[in-house]
Amino acid sequence: MSRIFRLAPNRNPSPPYSLRSLRKGTSFGKLLKKELDSLTDIISFGVAPAMIMYAAVFYDLHTIGVLIVSLFPICGALRLAYLRTQSSSKKNVTGLPIGMANGILAAFILIGPVLNKDVSMIVIIVLSYFMVSKIKFFRVNNR
Repeated sequence: MSRIFRLAPNRNPSPPYSLRSLRKGTSFGKLLKKELDSLTDIISFGVAPAMIMYAAVFYDLHTIGVLIVSLFPICGALRLAYLRTQSSSKKNVTGLPIGMANGILAAFILIGPVLNKDVSMIVIIVLSYFMVSKIKFFRVNNR
């Protein structure tokens, strides 16, 4: 769902309760918009898929399962924080974007019950590592 709303076109004028309405305001409003945008990215692209992965695959591992799936939103938050401090290139981005990692994880959630827990665990660890790595990835959109 968050992918669908993320691709929605800008409405003009924006409703007063939306993040897009903060873009037009003061510098504090613009800063708040960026921070809230990062928070919504962490929740919708990090925490939500991690919870679904726990419920679909790691539910019987209890604490170990929670620790494994917690790695995904934590690394996503670290990547977003690092991204905010760096200047961006038009062609490349450092670290796997959380939206792209979410798409890959969503595909594994769909086939996760078919796979064993070891493969799913490796997928989460590898995606988490790629999000905080210094590897340059091709930029998909021009935001």
